[in-house]
Amino acid sequence: MDDPYQLCELYRHADYATLSDVAHILEARGIEADVWPEKARRSVPWASRVSRLMVRCRDLVYARWVAAGAGLDTWPESGAD
Repeated sequence: MDDPYQLCELYRHADYATLSDVAHILEARGIEADVWPEKARRSVPWASRVSRLMVRCRDLVYARWVAAGAGLDTWPESGAD
């Protein structure tokens, strides 16, 4: 049985503010979302770190549609091998 609380990465981006805005949009649509900063690496300055937008795996497809409406292309490329 799948864990209904398992998280999936919806999108990865260097602009934390953009991901935070999209997380608020997702939450307004009933999708739990959170932005996680990439784990700190000493050689990478904070300004160049990437953040990840996380959602529940069960909400992933709906979250992709909502995020697309907010301007993020979160759909994996079709036919990529």
